[in-house]
Amino acid sequence: MMTYSFATATGGAFASGVVPGRTAYYYFRDGVLVGKEFTSSFDTDRTDFDAGKIAAIKEGVTIVGDVVSALGPTEGEWIYPMIPRPNEKALVYLHSEVHAGPFGSGARYRKQLVVSYDADGLVTKVDYTSNKPSE
Repeated sequence: MMTYSFATATGGAFASGVVPGRTAYYYFRDGVLVGKEFTSSFDTDRTDFDAGKIAAIKEGVTIVGDVVSALGPTEGEWIYPMIPRPNEKALVYLHSEVHAGPFGSGARYRKQLVVSYDADGLVTKVDYTSNKPSE
């Protein structure tokens, strides 16, 4: 795994209490890229997504194009072995934010949506996790 992170106390969304930051994750297996994710709390490329729209994504019914239409494009994608089935892919929506606090004591929130789909673009699995109280 390789990770690149950048955060700053100046500019971006800091006025709202969120420390602006970006992180890119790259996952490898046997020298092959098998997954990538990107998260940003900067206003210019914020990766927050509307978790309220997840309920409309139905396994075996929804197509991946409808997911992108509802939630927007994403920089995240996984392939096997990041997902269980070798013949599928997954879109990964990721958002994390750190709220300012004294001496680094701010709250850290993360939400992630992984939508697996088959070769025909049919959604086969929806996995959502969040540690944000309002999600």
